[in-house]
Amino acid sequence: MDPSRQARAERAWCLYDWANSAFASTVMAALFPPFFRELAQAAGMAPHAATAAWGYVTAGARLLLALSAPLLGAAADAGGRRKAFLAGFAGVGIAATALFATLGEASWRTAAWLFVVANFGFGTSILFYESLLPGLARGAAMDRLSARAYAVGYAGGGLLLVINLMWVLRPEWFGMPGTGFAVRASFVSVAVWWAAFTLPLLRHVPE
Repeated sequence: MDPSRQARAERAWCLYDWANSAFASTVMAALFPPFFRELAQAAGMAPHAATAAWGYVTAGARLLLALSAPLLGAAADAGGRRKAFLAGFAGVGIAATALFATLGEASWRTAAWLFVVANFGFGTSILFYESLLPGLARGAAMDRLSARAYAVGYAGGGLLLVINLMWVLRPEWFGMPGTGFAVRASFVSVAVWWAAFTLPLLRHVPE
């Protein structure tokens, strides 16, 4: 690969960390846990029970990912279709994240299932994303590229999180009717961000 194409492929690979880190920061860390608890409590669940339910949901999502990742990784390596798998699972995660915005009051069960699906798409797409790294770099260069992507991911996830928190804390500044709308808009923004910054990888990173 010539140097210009190599540099473009490396940038594109790093951008997927920028893309998916928005899910980790805005959804997983900041907005979805309290959002889920509010839905559960609106359905009549006690606060401590709503918190426990969220713990069960996240544990189930992680267990599903842990059980399926080895099989999916082996299938992708055997078939040489890592980018196709990445695109497919990222698409599942993106769609489920966008659907968070449709959740109505007290729909905590639907929220739980959507989160499990979104988290599965998120985690599995990372598995295929990382499997592309040896095609871009080896040895110390691989370490440097991985560290660069990690830093880019923190920057991207942090940037969108700041924007989303501004929406949630001051929705009137952005012409939004209220906090509930701002939270749902934030979920949609994560889906759009994730999708948009996935495209360079699919276009420029070699299989």
